[in-house]
Amino acid sequence: MSSLNKHFWKFFAGMLGILALGFLAVYGAGIYDNSGALRDWWNAKKAQNEYEALKKLYEEDTYGGKTPEETLALFIDALKKGDTDLAAKYFVIEEQEKATIDLKEMQINNRTSNFLKDFENAQQNLKESSDKIAIFEYTIYSDGGIVELQGQKFNVPAGNITNTIRLGHFPTGLWKILEL
Repeated sequence: MSSLNKHFWKFFAGMLGILALGFLAVYGAGIYDNSGALRDWWNAKKAQNEYEALKKLYEEDTYGGKTPEETLALFIDALKKGDTDLAAKYFVIEEQEKATIDLKEMQINNRTSNFLKDFENAQQNLKESSDKIAIFEYTIYSDGGIVELQGQKFNVPAGNITNTIRLGHFPTGLWKILEL
């Protein structure tokens, strides 16, 4: 090997070593940190995928009425038949799993008939309506005491309690229950 060739390889190896140390110093000191950008991109991609999946579910959803009154009637009818799974499908997709659990718990505790009376009263009392949202209202009398709801205990005073049922109108043309 010639002397010039030998010096070239030593020089080249030295330069690679200096570059490697430079990269280690820059990344080690946190001067250049693109992990946040990568994480942001990944989270945005994940959110986009979740949005597309939810959008597809809504496009394929056929449960609900063409009017808020029809949706509420379908929901009440499903509860009368004891079909809590069907009744939960009249809720917005994001709330269906929770609604299924709550409705089954209501059925197990033999509270369905009381709620059916309340919902039927609400059917007659449309409080507010627009092309995007409808609010039904109903009033119940409470003797007061401790009430357990979704695993939490509440002290309810005696007297009239006004509750609402909110429904939303979706681009598919269906009305879905937003909350009871």
